[in-house]
Amino acid sequence: MTKYKNIKNSDEVDLASLLIIIFDNKLKIFFIPVLTTLIMYGYLLTQPSSIALYKVRTEISPPTTFDILKYSTYNSYIAKESISDFRFSQNSNYDISSQSSSNLPMTKIDKLFLLDLFIETIIQDLYIEQPYQKSFFSSGIKNFKLINRDNYKDKTSYENAIINLVSSAKLRPAGGDNQNWYIEFNVEDGKNVIKFLKYLEKNINYKIQTDLEETFKSQILSQKKLKNFEIEDVQIEISNILENQIIEPGKDNNKNDQEILKIINILKLKEKSLLLNKKIIERFESIIFDTPITDPKKFIASKIITNQTKLKTITSSEISTAARLITTGLLTLILVFIYVILSRNIIRQKKA
Repeated sequence: MTKYKNIKNSDEVDLASLLIIIFDNKLKIFFIPVLTTLIMYGYLLTQPSSIALYKVRTEISPPTTFDILKYSTYNSYIAKESISDFRFSQNSNYDISSQSSSNLPMTKIDKLFLLDLFIETIIQDLYIEQPYQKSFFSSGIKNFKLINRDNYKDKTSYENAIINLVSSAKLRPAGGDNQNWYIEFNVEDGKNVIKFLKYLEKNINYKIQTDLEETFKSQILSQKKLKNFEIEDVQIEISNILENQIIEPGKDNNKNDQEILKIINILKLKEKSLLLNKKIIERFESIIFDTPITDPKKFIASKIITNQTKLKTITSSEISTAARLITTGLLTLILVFIYVILSRNIIRQKKA
């Protein structure tokens, strides 16, 4: 019993002695872990830092049935017209066959057509590389400060961050029928995301509207000119025949004159056909003018559903993460160093 008590007393450590040992080695306990931590922190400062990012996800939906009803006259007209082909020919060596269709861009405008245009335009906007072209996506990022300029040391770093953000954007169908899509992209500041999405929707729709209007107007003008040229050519041809041949309808003309009269009649039918197609073009122009294609305030290719937008944190700030790691590491080093010093002194006391 006495032997056990002596062993127990020899293993006991006086708390006061421990505190004295720690105090005597305070410089080692403090400076060595701190020096190690400072070296670690200095290394981190030399590394490129990543800023906190948020993933934005929102849906894109096609125009409503009521939006498509505004094209009902247009769709009915092109379904009725097709457009008709008028052909005139004869079995003689004098070939005057002609296809007098109006050659207009007769495409049915429905939900899928407009949605495809919207998706295609966003994709084109995301991949604009020419410096003279304006990207709505990158411009919106700057205007609504989705990337904080203060986080970057120079303009080049800031512009590269915008390029990286734009390249992070993804467009995917939300279902198998491709009737709904969603867009995902990353931002640094989520406060103005809704404003940015409304800005993007407005400008994409406006671009589609202006492109469609310009396309229709250009082709209509082109077809009008072509029809006028064709009509003029037929009229000149009739005039030349009449000038070279004296033909009086109703009188007894020879066989050759009768053949020429037949040609003139066919040319006049051709002229009438061209005039009819010119009228079709004019009607088509009037119908287009009554659709939202010529009114940017009414035109909607698709909508971004901003009230269903989701914002999710995907990375925390590297600086704050580093600070937590450094603090944890510092405390761990101090505790380990204290343990090593105490253990060494206890072993020395036992040996003594």
